[in-house]
Amino acid sequence: MALKDADDPYLVTAAMSSVNKDNIESLLESLLTIAREDNVSHSIEKRWIPTLTGLAVAMNNAGALEQFSRLLAKSSQDRYAPWKLESLAEFLDAMDRQNLNLSDIKKKFKREYKSFIATARPIFDFARQTVSNSEMSPMERAVAVRLLGRQKALLSADMRLLVNQVDPTNTSDLISAVLESVIRINDKHVPQMLLSPWPRYSPELRMRVTDVLLSRSQWTIELMQTLEKGRIPIGQIDLAQRQRLLIHPKEKIRLPARKLLAKSMSTDRQTIIEKYRPAFSLAGNVDLGKNLFQLRCAMCHQLGGIGNNLGPNLDSLADRSFESLLAAILDPNRSVESKYLMYLITTKNDRVLFGHLVNETNNTVTSVGVTGEETTIFRREIKSLNLLSPARSPMPDGMETLLSLQEMADLISYIVNAGHPSN
Repeated sequence: MALKDADDPYLVTAAMSSVNKDNIESLLESLLTIAREDNVSHSIEKRWIPTLTGLAVAMNNAGALEQFSRLLAKSSQDRYAPWKLESLAEFLDAMDRQNLNLSDIKKKFKREYKSFIATARPIFDFARQTVSNSEMSPMERAVAVRLLGRQKALLSADMRLLVNQVDPTNTSDLISAVLESVIRINDKHVPQMLLSPWPRYSPELRMRVTDVLLSRSQWTIELMQTLEKGRIPIGQIDLAQRQRLLIHPKEKIRLPARKLLAKSMSTDRQTIIEKYRPAFSLAGNVDLGKNLFQLRCAMCHQLGGIGNNLGPNLDSLADRSFESLLAAILDPNRSVESKYLMYLITTKNDRVLFGHLVNETNNTVTSVGVTGEETTIFRREIKSLNLLSPARSPMPDGMETLLSLQEMADLISYIVNAGHPSN
């Protein structure tokens, strides 16, 4: 059943839970035989074999490493197939989950390691060439990115190559792979390297880079220092990300953030609502409201066929009164559906995640952050998982800093009328 659905990561994870030192060698040999027959999808080589090999190595099974090396060996073609790069990356990720790196493998299996690294080294070199070659497909480059930062001696060069790909001219998928690798590598120079090219980032890219810097406390501290010095205007940080600074679990981040943002954001939501109540008497422009919805709301909400479903679908709103919409926009934490409640997850390697939970299995937890990207964490890697208190919505406070009274009237007019022309 697992082989039939080899592309299902949750099924693969569940099947792996039944593997032990008594059956792993025979299971791995069977999968290698299937792979050599080449009559199945490359999911076997990309996911099952590298993950099993990682477990076998952790169980001190030297033969598994040797078998894996033969699978990765270069064919008669001039370049490596993408699945081989992905397979090696999956194996190294499996090693990471066992708290093992290449140096540990070398210590465990000196003889087998020589064969393995002789096979892997040219794959690493090919991965670097692929990442830097704009003529390669974005998919191939995204796969290759996962192999960078694995060799200690070449870490600085790999980091420079990675950061150079954080560019608006590259595809979203490639940039996602690059930023995920940056988080994985966890290098102390990340803040400086990502903040230096800030002026050339697009607004969306600034948001994604900020999300990376918020993923580790030390990086967040350096981001805060940059903001305090005025090197980056606070207005260029997304509202939801400012909210994360304000509620950060570490005081050395939370307190400076509150001081920095005190002038621009009021904590008295009811006073802000009263201030915007005169918008009710203004004539709203639906077309301008639609533009505002696309700019300010569509990243998370869907309405009239526009937007995403990260937050509640506004087509299904039962109460479209001005009063309720004004309160929902300016005080989003007043009433939050349970499935959208925000959680704080910290991992054992000090990664920090804010998001609402979209999937849970026996072995994993998946959350979605404000950028819309899903992150799946193995439960054994979680240090703590807590519901934010007081309850928090993914939608941040502070929309008043982005909307004038007239713009609020335009936006609410569009929300009220979208899909209801008779209004």
